[in-house]
Amino acid sequence: MKKIHAYLLAVILSAIFATSADAASISLDEKITGTAKQNQWLTYDITIPELGFLTIDFDGAQNKMYPEFELYGNQLYFFIDRGTIGIDGLSATYGVKAGTYKLRISTLERIPEASFAFTTRFTAGHTYDVEPNDRISSQVPEIPANTTIKGTTSLGPGVDYYKITSQEDQYLHVSGTKTSLAVYSDENKLLSYGQKGNLTVPIKRGTYFIEAKGNNYEFTYSFSDAPKNSEFEFNNTFETATALPLNKQIIASANHYSDEDMFAFSIPKLGFANIDLQKDSQDFYKEYDFYVYNKSGKELFKFSSKKSFQMGLAPGNYYLKVVPRSDDEKYALTLSFEENAYPNIEDNNSNQTAQLLPFNTPLRAISPGRAGEYNVYKLNVEKAGYQEFHIDLDAPTNTSLSVSDANGNLIGEWNRWEVISDLTYSIGLGKGTYYVGVSTYESKPYTFQVTTKSDYAEQEGNDTRSNASPVHFNNMMYGYFDARHDVDYYTFTIDKTKTISWIMDPLQVSTMNIQILDAFNNVIWEGRNNKQSGVKELKKGTYYVKATAMSNGEYTLLFNDGLSDFKDVPKTHTYYQEIMCIRLLGIINGYEDNTFKPTNPMQRQHVAAMIARANAPSIPIMLNPYAFPDVPITHPNYTNIQKLVSGGIIDKNPNGFNPNGTITRAQMAKILVNAYQLEPKKGFPITFIDVSKTDWYYEYVQILAQYGITTGENGYFKPNQPLTRQHFSAFLARTITK
Repeated sequence: MKKIHAYLLAVILSAIFATSADAASISLDEKITGTAKQNQWLTYDITIPELGFLTIDFDGAQNKMYPEFELYGNQLYFFIDRGTIGIDGLSATYGVKAGTYKLRISTLERIPEASFAFTTRFTAGHTYDVEPNDRISSQVPEIPANTTIKGTTSLGPGVDYYKITSQEDQYLHVSGTKTSLAVYSDENKLLSYGQKGNLTVPIKRGTYFIEAKGNNYEFTYSFSDAPKNSEFEFNNTFETATALPLNKQIIASANHYSDEDMFAFSIPKLGFANIDLQKDSQDFYKEYDFYVYNKSGKELFKFSSKKSFQMGLAPGNYYLKVVPRSDDEKYALTLSFEENAYPNIEDNNSNQTAQLLPFNTPLRAISPGRAGEYNVYKLNVEKAGYQEFHIDLDAPTNTSLSVSDANGNLIGEWNRWEVISDLTYSIGLGKGTYYVGVSTYESKPYTFQVTTKSDYAEQEGNDTRSNASPVHFNNMMYGYFDARHDVDYYTFTIDKTKTISWIMDPLQVSTMNIQILDAFNNVIWEGRNNKQSGVKELKKGTYYVKATAMSNGEYTLLFNDGLSDFKDVPKTHTYYQEIMCIRLLGIINGYEDNTFKPTNPMQRQHVAAMIARANAPSIPIMLNPYAFPDVPITHPNYTNIQKLVSGGIIDKNPNGFNPNGTITRAQMAKILVNAYQLEPKKGFPITFIDVSKTDWYYEYVQILAQYGITTGENGYFKPNQPLTRQHFSAFLARTITK
């Protein structure tokens, strides 16, 4: 291999010298004249006795026949300068050390020949600008600190390099006049540059090169101690990344506009990494770009920020790249960590890397912030139902959400422009796996949560008869039009002639049409716009319900298939009307043997279920789960209980919720007032013998009495008496219909 390299070098040098005449040695201060010819170089050897300055004075060209010259070191590949000799002649001075230099003269293109004359002069003296120093190499002179360096780059390549050595990690300061300056590593990597001739660069121990440009420039450099928590150049790659420890500020600098700083950090547990940015710049609106990579170098995240940002990460090692897009600006970074069981974990921008989305648990996230890119979540629906996706935004932005099935088929998509605070998307989903994509089009933080509003709902995509969703008789069903002209189909089959009744409520939909069709697509009933109800005797067979709308929004359907009375609640029962009212609304179903057990004690968990099914006004969209020790996430009424505590309807209690316990009449009063946001009526006091103004429940009982929800018995309210199922049903029905 060495022989091949030597051969190639010999071929190159032979080609260079092929057009050159034999070099002639000339003396200093001797005037040389001659005639230069096109495509032929006349070469002169000039011997310099010691360190000093070589000056070449060229006489002016004649008859516009311009010669040109080149100056080299002792070999032709040690290039120093080149130039053209004009009418006014030319004088050039170079810092040189002892040795032989080669001066070559020829003519410009299309000039067959031209006469020339020159004189070389030498002045002994000290200089650090010793040619050739126009590229980074071992030939470049090393210069001491705190010394004024003078030089010129008026001709030739226009750049000079100087070598310096740093004995420790510290700040390098370079300042100069009539020059632009730059600093390079010994691997020829740019660390910093400046047009104004002043630089400060944090550097590690090692060898560096200062680049100077300008005619008759001057500069000097010095070192100063750098804080131990500084980043040091060169740290623009994964291999040279600066360590970014937890809870310790790192001082860094943007040494030039395209400078990039790389930091390495570790996350101990599942949670949020918080990056706090402090800038020297007074420009509040200027943003830095941040990129986060995993340990393999894959980009997980990009974020632009003026001050700070947050990201969810799994335990592991990561890299942070900072792009300040500034010249000579200091900044500081602080990494902190917040453990969280449900952060949005990067990289989750595809179905393959989707993050599992738990129900009823707020998940903190930041959108990728690039058009067409989503945070993707995997949602496992164990039981068909009506799901609500709630997004709470930290700042106004454009937001979109999509839902796809396990095969990647899009079944729901919503786009909202400039959402101010929060929004909710609703969709009915069958049992299965789905992928939910969220994008805010900008790198904005948000909180995301999915809850099951009801077990009974349409199942997307039910936009054809063949994909119709089943009707759940005697239960309130929810549907959602996700676009204008959306169509939802439902179907049911009856095995004998029955009287079927129904109630449809458009809720949020402005223009809605409902049709009931037989198996042959004949319309047997139709309702439009406002809340509609109907009853009809239908023969044995299969039927379809077709719902259409001219706007998006939520609606409800309730079908009853000849709903019979509970065996133990005859029409003569004291609370028959109230119990049947909430049964028709789908709030209660009774037991499998078609009994209601009206005199049984009312359990606290069943109170939560009924209030949640009634969708009381205080039920929040976004849950804030509280860990009752006796209500695990596997509890059948976990979600219903969490809805009540999140809405402030019931209190948090570290001792537990006591789901199987009973509820007193006083506790019932508080729950109903809180759930339905009932306000007291002024000047309308109602007294009970056993309710004092000093009792904690006084105001709640007063409000129920003012609305006629309770009347008491013989002047008594009996606040501590446990409620039965029939009594709570009566109170709830009166509250709903108040």
